[in-house]
Amino acid sequence: GGSLGVSARLDQRQKPERFSANIEARNVDVGKMMAASPDTRGKITGTGELTLQAFGSFGSSVLNSLTGTGNFAVRNGRLPAINLGGTMQALAKMQQVFTLGQSGGVPSGETTFSAITGDLSLGGARVSSNCIHVDSSVGTVDMRGSFGFDQTLKYDGKANPASGSSGGTNNPLGAVAS
Repeated sequence: GGSLGVSARLDQRQKPERFSANIEARNVDVGKMMAASPDTRGKITGTGELTLQAFGSFGSSVLNSLTGTGNFAVRNGRLPAINLGGTMQALAKMQQVFTLGQSGGVPSGETTFSAITGDLSLGGARVSSNCIHVDSSVGTVDMRGSFGFDQTLKYDGKANPASGSSGGTNNPLGAVAS
């Protein structure tokens, strides 16, 4: 389900030919869209939207020529392959071990979220974001970074636990997020 709107222009007077496109997607079933590829199947669910203005040129390296800006959102979904709470707690447990504190079990599961939102910038064969915000079942995450068309990733950020995630001063999420 959902809708996709695209308006595009082509300038054939230039060599290589240049193009521009305005893309708007609304109410897209992200899980169904990701199921189209075995590499992304089952990684995320939710309802997505995207607004993107892109420019580029045809020729031997279309992807490397892309520039543009936009924003995205995925709402009310799950990250079945990511256990954000467990990861944060595992880091807290490592900190406890290194500081001679007690260690314990690490929960398993998936991460549910109400929203993942962010900005997009295309250029230099990368998709960059200065502000990605995640409102999840275990807290919030703010990050920035980029991924390359060469399949490289570079992200950093900060996770903040939801108040009362594990209760009070013994909240192992707080030890990581501080």
